[in-house]
This record gives sequence, C-alpha cells and structure tokens, in this order.
Amino acid sequence: MHSVIVVDTDVLAIHHIFRKDVRFKLNERAYAELKKRGAATTIHNLLELCGLFAVAGMRERVEAVIERYLAGAELRVEFPNYPEDWGEYVELLAEYLRRGFSYGDALVALAAEGVGAEVLVTWNKRHFSGKISAEVLTPEEFLSASE
Repeated sequence: MHSVIVVDTDVLAIHHIFRKDVRFKLNERAYAELKKRGAATTIHNLLELCGLFAVAGMRERVEAVIERYLAGAELRVEFPNYPEDWGEYVELLAEYLRRGFSYGDALVALAAEGVGAEVLVTWNKRHFSGKISAEVLTPEEFLSASE
C-alpha cells in the first residue's frame, strides 16, 4: 500500500498562477514527482485554488480548473466524509481551530486527516507542522526524501 500524499493550495497556486515566483522551477519539479507518485489534493484545496484564480482576474478559468482536476488530468481530488449534523461539524472544525489553525487551514487539515494523509506537501510548513498527524514537508524536502 502506498502512502497518501496531500498537496496544499500554495503548491497548486505556484504551478497554475504564480509562474514568476522564485520557487516556480523547484515547485514544478516537485509537482511532477507528486503527480507521478499519485498524490492528491482535497476538495477544499481545489476550491481555494479556484478562489485565487477569481481574485487574480481569471474567473473564466475556474470551471476549467475544476473540470481538469475532477477528470483526473491533474492530481487526484479527495473528498473526506463529514458529519451530517451541523452541530457535530462545527464541533469537529472547532477542534482544528483550537489547534491554532486559520479557518481555511482548518478545512485543509480536517480534510487531509479525514482522507488519511501521511504526508502534506506545502510551502507553509509552519501553518501545519506539529498540528496534524501527517508529516509536513516543503516541496524541496519532498523531493529530497523521494531521491
């Protein structure tokens, strides 16, 4: 059985939008390896990426990005199970907020743990390290560990 690797929004954003970022080439190498290894992202990351497209004035690309990911042309998209009761959902999410997450990061952490992520690849390592059960690696650390 292979480990579940989840990719955070910042890695996706550099891949798709922020191509002038100084980390772009390294990010692309990591993205290619992540794709090769069957890595996933969560529905929350995909929707957050689409929000970045919208804010960047690329609203027309939102639907295409969603379709590309859901069709499997990029990384696999994971959909975690959630309680059907709003009270249970709020309490579950509040647990992540009490760990020190922002709301957006809490959604990502909840989803990543919900799908059994063993590794989370993110440029925002400090947002997640020590707060989730998965090992948290930067794209650079992921590439080093993959060699």
